Amino acid sequence: QRRMFGRLARAAGVATLAVEYGLVPDHVFPSQLDTMVAAYGWLLDRGTTRVAVTGDSCGATLALGLALRARDEGLPRPTSLLLMSASTDLQATGASYDSGSDPFFTRELVRGLAAGYLAGADPHDPLAAPLHADLRRLPPTYLQAGAEESLLDDSRRLADRLRDAGVDVHLDEFAGQVHTFQMGAGRTQVADDAIGRAGSWLRSTLMS
Repeated sequence: QRRMFGRLARAAGVATLAVEYGLVPDHVFPSQLDTMVAAYGWLLDRGTTRVAVTGDSCGATLALGLALRARDEGLPRPTSLLLMSASTDLQATGASYDSGSDPFFTRELVRGLAAGYLAGADPHDPLAAPLHADLRRLPPTYLQAGAEESLLDDSRRLADRLRDAGVDVHLDEFAGQVHTFQMGAGRTQVADDAIGRAGSWLRSTLMS
């Protein structure tokens, strides 16, 4: 991800903080989210007033969880959210698991990864699976997903729920692409295009 987010930072033209969090099995929910919220608080304590929160895959889950925690704990909300190949349903119920061509992210694999992360927690907990959250009063959100990825319905259903909650949301689906295809930035034209679009959107939200 460092390479991808480096290219995104350059495309957006803004100062960037990449947060490293503990990994399963040594760290489980909500440890990773606590780390993200602490990093966000660190920025706020230093007078930062406009923060876009970005993540891919499970990082997108954490970005949404951070925005929910900020809203519910009375912190200033992030300026915007950029979510790439978001994972929002830890039970992997989306029909796109059956229709996509992603060779790796099967329903069984995602449920197994989720079980390790949850470590017994409720898979419907809104901070772990934001598809089940109250999404009102979240910031403008831009989603990107591969049109062939198994988790496509996670982004589609999230976009629908955000729209129903009155959130300014946009979803781009990229034909022929699978999960976190943006990691090919610098090597494929479609990844470069996605990163370019994301950077322009981030810049517009932070500079307006």
